[in-house]
Amino acid sequence: MKNQIIVISYLLLFTFCLSYSLNSQPTYSEHKEEIIIRDLITAVNSKSSNSISTFVQRHIPEKSGSTMTEARLEKFKEITGGITYVEKYHPEKPNENESSYVVKGNNYRLLRTVYIVYRNASRNEIHEFDFGLFRKSKNTLSESAVIDSVRQLIDEISDKDLFSGSVLIAKGDEVLMKKAVGQASKRFQVMNNDSTRYNLGSMNKMFTALAIMKLVSEQVIALDDTINQFIDDRWLPGPISSQITIRHLISHSSGLGSYFTPEFFNSSRDKLRQLEDYRFLVQNEKLAFTPGSKYQYSNTGMLLLGIILEKTTGNDYYEYIRENIYKPANMKHSDSYQIDQPVENLAIGYSRAENKYGYENNILKHVLMGSPAGGGYSTVGDLHNFALALKNGKLVPEKYLQEMWIDYFGTHNYGYGFKVEDYPFEKIVGHSGGFYGISADLSIFLQSDYVAVVLSNYESGEQLSHKINHLLLHVDRPASRLND
Repeated sequence: MKNQIIVISYLLLFTFCLSYSLNSQPTYSEHKEEIIIRDLITAVNSKSSNSISTFVQRHIPEKSGSTMTEARLEKFKEITGGITYVEKYHPEKPNENESSYVVKGNNYRLLRTVYIVYRNASRNEIHEFDFGLFRKSKNTLSESAVIDSVRQLIDEISDKDLFSGSVLIAKGDEVLMKKAVGQASKRFQVMNNDSTRYNLGSMNKMFTALAIMKLVSEQVIALDDTINQFIDDRWLPGPISSQITIRHLISHSSGLGSYFTPEFFNSSRDKLRQLEDYRFLVQNEKLAFTPGSKYQYSNTGMLLLGIILEKTTGNDYYEYIRENIYKPANMKHSDSYQIDQPVENLAIGYSRAENKYGYENNILKHVLMGSPAGGGYSTVGDLHNFALALKNGKLVPEKYLQEMWIDYFGTHNYGYGFKVEDYPFEKIVGHSGGFYGISADLSIFLQSDYVAVVLSNYESGEQLSHKINHLLLHVDRPASRLND
């Protein structure tokens, strides 16, 4: 009888341990670092509206910027929809003031890195949290498995109302999949489709940069020309413009900022139809640093490139882009449309809102018409055509493309008007875009020849882009695994 009791006790203990391992987070030793990551996971996964606030109050001193940290954690909770612990990550070059953990988000099944940054090496006080995408993977996938996985994921996040938009994946000129979900207009219940035109946000910066490099290739301008040769004191004072070159503008190292200021949001968008109309938003800008000394993303810089284009060519910016970018790339459904006109098949952008509908549209927040810095419209098919034309040298000679696709500052994944992501066996170029109610991304895989386009009239499309790119990076092909 005693032996039977012992056996039963062992079985019960084994069953409990197995159940705990399958249904709970990993066991942590009770030193502070592991208590923090355990409590963080609990807070992110909690349905309580104040779980993040409680976590911050417990673990982050007020002087460490807890308000900003709380906002970032709330956003992380919203994006991931909850997380599952994977492992503690040990980077090749560890930071003594930092711990790194890998978690998986529920919404997009994306692996993410959570960085806990301490105020000093003793790790007795938290400074802040940071988050990133975890790119490493030991697994490879077949191309068909990736496509199936993307289709399934789009269905899942659409059912949860996390994504509304269109997606295209191609290899070279072969389209592997196109899929559209959600509504282009909630008011009239019009569905998105393959030909829906979405706002691109900052993706227009690619077109502006290419137009400038085309002029450079034609020796009309030079990258090291100072911009005071093209713009007068009505735009920027001479002591400022004489320090800035075209290279500084196109590489986001001018020291200028963004014209999306309170003055922009408090002004009438109806007055912003031509580039000259933006001048009042720019003319009082100051330099944040010496031009060329570092990177700072700048909408104002890209706007000024458009002004330079008009001054040097004598053409309207929008017309020049139509003739020199859209037309040779066979982009028949792309332009910077004036949205108070009845343009067909144009998606309306939507943001979450605390009203009886759960959403508000972005019409009163957005620009009336796109600018050199962003805000135009395109379709997934047009952007695929753009990628093909770009790689085939129809827009700018390859020599100049290679110059544009270098991450000059080494930390921001950005070249001349293009995002640049370098991996051991792949290079991805393109651009993303985001604003109230919209998100967009074009990724061109230069080695494997994949093209991925995600256009959305919600703000969450970027997360889907990250997931698609992660899967495509691990398609089973020679030397395809990442080691960075």
